[in-house]
Amino acid sequence: MTAKLILFLSIHIILFSSSIFSETILLRNGQIIQGKVLGHDSESVTINTEGATKVIPKSTVHKVIFSSNSTELQKVLQEKKKLAKLQKKSDSSKTDDDDELSSLEEMVDEKQDINKKVSLLEQKIDKYEKKISSLRSKISKLKQKIKTKSTQE
Repeated sequence: MTAKLILFLSIHIILFSSSIFSETILLRNGQIIQGKVLGHDSESVTINTEGATKVIPKSTVHKVIFSSNSTELQKVLQEKKKLAKLQKKSDSSKTDDDDELSSLEEMVDEKQDINKKVSLLEQKIDKYEKKISSLRSKISKLKQKIKTKSTQE
């Protein structure tokens, strides 16, 4: 589930839950549990939810709020909304960064392709220059032969 969906469901659970619940436990993973806290010690919190008793390790508990109508709960929910928005922005920013990185990688690939083509063209130019030089040499030799024949006649 996405963070946005979890937040949406959490808010609806809190807002529309029965008024018999008097405590809310916010877990570190974003889950919200409502019920009557029966007790707690240094390692766990025991809560009764809809007739079932659950023992929740404190290492998974973010916060216990002792009234589902409290302003503290509202503040936490607003913070969660803000965090969800920031996460969405961050994900969007990462997408933009990924797009920019992808674009840069494409540009680097294009530059490498262009460099390879330039290198191949330079090799062809060298090859043609050698041929031209060879042809000039042959022309020069032919001119000398022609001169020699014309002086001999």
